[in-house]
Amino acid sequence: MNRYTAVLVALLGCGGAVTSDKSSGDQGVPLDGRGGGLITFYSERDGNAEIYIMNADGSAQTNLTKNPSSDIAPDISPDGSRIVFVSNRDGNYEIYTMLTDGSNVSRLTSNRTEEAYPYYSADGSRVIYESKVDGNWDVFIMNADGSNQTRITSTPADEEWAHLSPDSRRIVYATGGFPNYDIYIMNADGTNPTPLVTQPDIQALPKWSHDGKIIAYNFGVLSSGTFTGDVHVVNPDGSNDRSVTNSEGKHVNENPYWSPDDSRIVFQSNRSGSFQIYVMDNNGGNQVRLTNHQGNDYWPSWGRK
Repeated sequence: MNRYTAVLVALLGCGGAVTSDKSSGDQGVPLDGRGGGLITFYSERDGNAEIYIMNADGSAQTNLTKNPSSDIAPDISPDGSRIVFVSNRDGNYEIYTMLTDGSNVSRLTSNRTEEAYPYYSADGSRVIYESKVDGNWDVFIMNADGSNQTRITSTPADEEWAHLSPDSRRIVYATGGFPNYDIYIMNADGTNPTPLVTQPDIQALPKWSHDGKIIAYNFGVLSSGTFTGDVHVVNPDGSNDRSVTNSEGKHVNENPYWSPDDSRIVFQSNRSGSFQIYVMDNNGGNQVRLTNHQGNDYWPSWGRK
């Protein structure tokens, strides 16, 4: 089992109990595109993992990669012009970039170790990511063209899913190891790591809002071999931590990403029986499904159009 399959089984709850909960907002494709822009994600609907893009209302879902390798973990640049993603098309999981029409694919990293989970900075000039350089995952950052690759963390623990604050002065990330991750914030140079959310089970995949006033993240619980979870939001000082999906342990809602205007959150959920992409208001209201396929859809990100 490779790194990414293991993550999906562990963090996404594949193989666990799945229930359909229509009351939680499984209402089909919405008729409006509130929040605007483009959403990219990866899908297994074609038999292997491919990068897709769609409008914010779920229309015009388009396969961008179309090759037999695994293309996963996309992040769209804030201006909607490029996508950074991970692929094993050259035999090792490395970070690539392409235009949002799928053209001009360029490899950014070339190492013997695996790279994972890239995210653009708010101005699109840099990419933060993780690399398994010493047997565990550490946070790195580089210019958007792949130059100036710089290591930020170097500890025995795994530091994962790092995301830069809008002013690029701080980093929110998860640290620990399955099944116990906590959310921390540190300075952009790796100094002053400070706990933000430290509770039993799994806190992971944090994302700053574009105004820097709130952080969305996964709150997951593993019980009797079954993984369930909700999207939470919390202030950067750790106050006002609350669930916005409120599944009451029925299914998995996770991997949140803010709309360009912070009014909505896109996320993935298995409430329909497979993982699909959903959107909701930033307070958890008006949850609607954007994708509807037998294959799983994961890892949404949202950029301007």
